[in-house]
Amino acid sequence: MRNVLFVLEPLGTGKAWRSLAIAEQLAELFPAIAPHFLAGPAAARLLRAAGRFPVDDGLTPIVPDAATMAAAASTPAAPALAADATARRLAPRHALAAVRAAKALSAELVVVDGLFAAAPMLARARFQVALLVDHLQDAPATDGIFRRAAARMARRAVVASSRLRFFLGEPSYLASPELRVWSRRYFRYSGPISGLARLNVRQCATLRDELGLGRRKLVVVAAGSAYDAVRFEAALQAADAVAHERGDLIVKHCASPELDVADDRAIPAAELCQWLAIADAAVIGGGLSLLTECAGLRVPTLALPLPGHPRQAQDVDYFAERFGVRRLSPPMGAGTRARTRDEEVAAIGDALRTLLAKPDAHRPHNAPDADDQRRNAAFIADLLAEQLGRRRPAAPGET
Repeated sequence: MRNVLFVLEPLGTGKAWRSLAIAEQLAELFPAIAPHFLAGPAAARLLRAAGRFPVDDGLTPIVPDAATMAAAASTPAAPALAADATARRLAPRHALAAVRAAKALSAELVVVDGLFAAAPMLARARFQVALLVDHLQDAPATDGIFRRAAARMARRAVVASSRLRFFLGEPSYLASPELRVWSRRYFRYSGPISGLARLNVRQCATLRDELGLGRRKLVVVAAGSAYDAVRFEAALQAADAVAHERGDLIVKHCASPELDVADDRAIPAAELCQWLAIADAAVIGGGLSLLTECAGLRVPTLALPLPGHPRQAQDVDYFAERFGVRRLSPPMGAGTRARTRDEEVAAIGDALRTLLAKPDAHRPHNAPDADDQRRNAAFIADLLAEQLGRRRPAAPGET
């Protein structure tokens, strides 16, 4: 067997879906290649539930402490700043863990998804490396000299890491024109990949009837990492209030294992895309994977980006302008204060009522669907296998 190690950034679970989709395509096309995963505990839990490949949960998770979440109400940017600082502090430890896992596995190829620090260290340890990114970290939470230094570090890490680099999205995801031009020089653009790449949409056609939903409306509230906890709770409270008003609304929720929210309304993370496929509306965080799934399924969607997080704001703005996802805009005007918890719940509730009242007017459009994303995953799987000396078998009649 030819061992391939997938190393995932240990923040949230979105990257687990796309790496799993690529690994499944790789194993299906080339059975002699054996994918393995190195991830944080939250992503590892999802991978074990949804996939069939060996998973090591040895990466230290990037989760907020109690003080950070307590400060979130008074300092909206606190969670984003804490996430950025924690990721940078843990980067050397994550890189060393990736090297140890690759050596223990005798991996012939290491696919690094979003963990910039690991790629150059793996390359120095003489492993073949492929790098997957959906942004180049050109807009960190701090500005000025630190922002410019972070951009230079990202460039050096990417250039020194591998000859096989993929940008999983469209060039417009990049905020900086300079980096956008630079990235075209080094990256192959594959198009987005999320959990939707693993979904058979036809199998969802009768799911509403099987669940006995009838003519009732279904709202799914979903969140990514533990940094989404405050907005997830507000969204769930708003959805419950709207359900109490209407009487015909069913609310389901799906949160990252980091949030550990378990009740009779919880959806298993491995089944989220199936529920989104039959939902009448969705309220989600600003994670790129959730945005891609909801837009690709054409679910009327309200996105709640993490306050003070430039990359989430960039992603949500892009999906709002490009595909028609609705976003919860911050209070406008100079000197305006942040919303209180009650005001936030009321704003989410008003936006959700609008989605449910006129769903066709708020459906996303022209986003990559499940078939598109499966093709994106197969494209990357082909090139990864080619890196190992394996080519896709020619179809009958091909030369």
